Amino acid sequence: LREGTRLDLGEIKLSLRELESGLKSIDSTIKAEQSLMDSQDERPRHSVDFLSRITPFQQRAVQELKTMTDLIERVTSRVDELKRFFAEEPTSTSASIFEALLEFSFIVETSKEAHHRKQRALRRRDSMQRPRTAHM
Repeated sequence: LREGTRLDLGEIKLSLRELESGLKSIDSTIKAEQSLMDSQDERPRHSVDFLSRITPFQQRAVQELKTMTDLIERVTSRVDELKRFFAEEPTSTSASIFEALLEFSFIVETSKEAHHRKQRALRRRDSMQRPRTAHM
């Protein structure tokens, strides 16, 4: 939960959009380089090397971005469920939800510890009030 309080879905979504924009730029560069190579009779070595390295990178990056986008959509959906469950404002941030959960868990833990202390005190008091029997 503590890590969740540092989570900002808005920043993550912004970063994903920036990554997507960068991947589109890479895709445009690949297409431009390929069309340049297609228009020439002899393929320059540097273009072949560049494309042989950048194309697998771009393909893997597209897959990774899709995975991250799907994950952030699931996280956003779950955070929205938490907002509804805890009757939080729809505009509240994911960090505020996790802060509320952290506070709630702290209150539960504190109450549990207080309950256990009272139970121990009652058992001690009961054991002190019972008459002790003598062993013969």
